[in-house]
Amino acid sequence: MVKFLSQRGASYLKYKMSDASRFIAYKVSIADILASSVQEGVLLWNNRVLGRANIIGVVISVQKKETYQNVFVDDGTGSIALRVFDAPGPLFQVGNAIRVIGRLRIFGQERYISPEAMNKLPDSGWIAVRKKEISLLGKYLQPIPEKSPVTIIALPKTAERCVECVKQMDTGEGVEVDDLLAKDVPEEIVYSLIKEGIIFEIKPGRVKVLD
Repeated sequence: MVKFLSQRGASYLKYKMSDASRFIAYKVSIADILASSVQEGVLLWNNRVLGRANIIGVVISVQKKETYQNVFVDDGTGSIALRVFDAPGPLFQVGNAIRVIGRLRIFGQERYISPEAMNKLPDSGWIAVRKKEISLLGKYLQPIPEKSPVTIIALPKTAERCVECVKQMDTGEGVEVDDLLAKDVPEEIVYSLIKEGIIFEIKPGRVKVLD
């Protein structure tokens, strides 16, 4: 669940360095996100893992899907979708200036943000403020030398099997957690994947892999 003023991808990876929720939410432009390289399904920016981001932009479009909303945001350098599940209703209107902190996700060729906190700003002038912040931060935040590679390990086989079970058993309405447990999928694996945002709890006790 996304927290509205504080609420809740597609990568099948887990990082040794820290839990994804502890990654720094870097103040970056959307162009930085879109131009970041990909290593083993992870976004790299200045040779750092770009696990979370803090962006400011203007809402340019809202797409309502069956179980989530795509809120498209533009900051003048590019546009990206915020993918929000279980929203109680329309989140923002086209033209609203907003600030978003969230996790960066990759699904196929698409990059999007899974918001953790969002709030509406008084006006779009805050985009210019953020551009100045990014410019100033760039003087101090130098790229990490490439000789310091990112250490990444794959999820255990049991986690991969859990994801595959959800995909195979889902007829469109998600899969009951109890049904996964009946397939000998460990309960801790199910809830770990939910926490990491790899599978989503669309209703209490019912999970789904994002299509």
